[in-house]
Amino acid sequence: MIRSFARTFHQRHRFDDLELDRWRAETSEATETDRFDLRHRERLFFWWAFAKGVVRFPMTVARSATNIWAFIADLERLHGAPRRAMRTGRGCVLDRATWLVNGSRIELGDYVKVSAFSALIAGFDARISIGNYTILGPGVFVVAANHGVAANGVPIRYQPWSERAVVIGDDVWIGANAVILPGTTIGSGAVIGAGTVVSGEVPAGAIVHQRRGSLVVRPRQ
Repeated sequence: MIRSFARTFHQRHRFDDLELDRWRAETSEATETDRFDLRHRERLFFWWAFAKGVVRFPMTVARSATNIWAFIADLERLHGAPRRAMRTGRGCVLDRATWLVNGSRIELGDYVKVSAFSALIAGFDARISIGNYTILGPGVFVVAANHGVAANGVPIRYQPWSERAVVIGDDVWIGANAVILPGTTIGSGAVIGAGTVVSGEVPAGAIVHQRRGSLVVRPRQ
């Protein structure tokens, strides 16, 4: 009912046409009566906007407080609590926009850098281990668990996880948006190209990237 009244009031006084009417008044296309009506509508619009602001302000404050609380709760659930449970070496950097799951099963060496929007998803048993000086670019997903996909009538979301540990060596660089699947082992000094999906074993010192849908593996020079 209130919204209907507000819409009707807004349309009756043609508040959407104020800019057009101001232009007409400035270009001398409006009569004196039109200018008087315009000034009246402008004053009415000012008080209308003021009244709406007074009514909406408490609701805006309450909604903002709720949104801030929800953001803090999500930050604690997805980053804070798992971060405190992790085993990390010296000088590690984890951007706050990272998603961590089962932090007690994640182990980082010294001076590891995990960039924004990355995810480290360990299993309930399967660990993720990352060696010293390794860099994860933005949006990298390292996953040690997958949902079950049995056709047993149980939704995939509720099926038990299939878990395999992920081990990443020292001085590895994983490019932006790469995906490291369960059971993967990446040797020290390897480079994973941006957007590459990696599964299995990557030799130490190798460069791995995708080209035309195929996986290319070559040694670092």
